[in-house]
Amino acid sequence: MRKYPNTAGSDVRIGYGIDLAEGANSFEKTQDLVPEINEKNEQLETAAAETNKLMYPLARARAVVRVESFHSDKILQRMGAAAQVADGGRRGPVFNYVFEDGVSVAVEPHGMQQLPMLQKVTGKLQATNRPDLKTFADQWLPELNARITTFSKAVDALKTLLEQHDALFATEKARRDEHALMIDKMAGIVRSRFPNDRAQQDAVFPAPRSPGKR
Repeated sequence: MRKYPNTAGSDVRIGYGIDLAEGANSFEKTQDLVPEINEKNEQLETAAAETNKLMYPLARARAVVRVESFHSDKILQRMGAAAQVADGGRRGPVFNYVFEDGVSVAVEPHGMQQLPMLQKVTGKLQATNRPDLKTFADQWLPELNARITTFSKAVDALKTLLEQHDALFATEKARRDEHALMIDKMAGIVRSRFPNDRAQQDAVFPAPRSPGKR
């Protein structure tokens, strides 16, 4: 008798449990095991279903953050070009103040990590009292602040969903562990009820399915 590997996902474990319950129900000596098998199976199935409910919302939230990151990159790149124009067609005091490490460093982060860089650049423009930066700041701050608002909302929404997913998946993993312990318990019981009868034991217990096998 072999059970699923420790790395098996919930769907594999649930399928194995359904198979085991059917096998146990087929023999009088093991029919009393079926309720516990079904109980652990249903508990894992319920937990997995709760986690899976967030699959679509998470995918959408990640996409929104990805697009916001793209828009932020474009703003920073346009700002870099505009700063050089303000400096007379080269990298001068305006560019060096806004992008002290260069535009490439500013646009290097991706996804949620892009937001702090956008906030850093915006904060520098908001804080400056330099006359040579006043016109440049007035030109770009409205667009920057608007982008930060939408980007922040997207990041907050994604973080909330990730926290919810982590909590639900922790419960699902606990149900997986309980399911695995139940399988071990049932294996011991089946061996004791059909001692030295490997064929009978294997008739009750399913063989683990290979990945991709139907």
